[in-house]
Amino acid sequence: MDSYLWIPFVCVLYFFAADGEGAVTGPDVLVTNGTRDLRLTCVVANSSSVDRYAWFTPLPNTNRCVKSSDGTECTFTPTLEDDTKNVTCRALDSNSFTLAVATYTVNLKYPPQVPPVITQKKEIKCTVAGGKPLVMNVTFHCQTHLFPDEEDHVSNETRTVSSLITEANATSLNCACFAYWAPEPGLYPDISYMRVDLKKFLRDTSSTASWVGAGATVFVAAILSICAIQGC
Repeated sequence: MDSYLWIPFVCVLYFFAADGEGAVTGPDVLVTNGTRDLRLTCVVANSSSVDRYAWFTPLPNTNRCVKSSDGTECTFTPTLEDDTKNVTCRALDSNSFTLAVATYTVNLKYPPQVPPVITQKKEIKCTVAGGKPLVMNVTFHCQTHLFPDEEDHVSNETRTVSSLITEANATSLNCACFAYWAPEPGLYPDISYMRVDLKKFLRDTSSTASWVGAGATVFVAAILSICAIQGC
């Protein structure tokens, strides 16, 4: 009769999971034009067990971190597309098992990416689009004075209409437009210019002109519209 030798076999399963006791610290918000660095720090409760840190920046390129010598810090230059996306830090032991995972959500403030746009159709319009947040106000002025104010301002509005007083013999206007971006005005210094053929503008738009005095001034019912909201 055959005999069998039974050898006991024991299967042991090891489960490794992140304990979650970690955090990524950094600024609440980064004001940038797309060229400023963001520095983050990975903090783990039981750092004595950590062998190394792995950092992952937002897609599509997850390997943009310049790490400090001990790996706890990550410095990279976020693009505007990185706004609201996560940076992840993983603390690993000597066997590459994850001890902790922490994330940081990128929060950017950035100015408009294009200069103000002046257009001339039925109205002369200056548009400032984009930015986070939007610009607080837009200043749009021409060679002569606006009436009743010297400048039009937009503050939490989408449109401002003004009249224009110019010299009776004026044939053109040199218009300029710029905007104030509150978080850091110096990041949006752009100024746009346009030379307007005043007589052609009045003829094409059927605007009315009424004489005031003996050839001194002419009141032009030209509309200067200012738009400071994306998509208008």
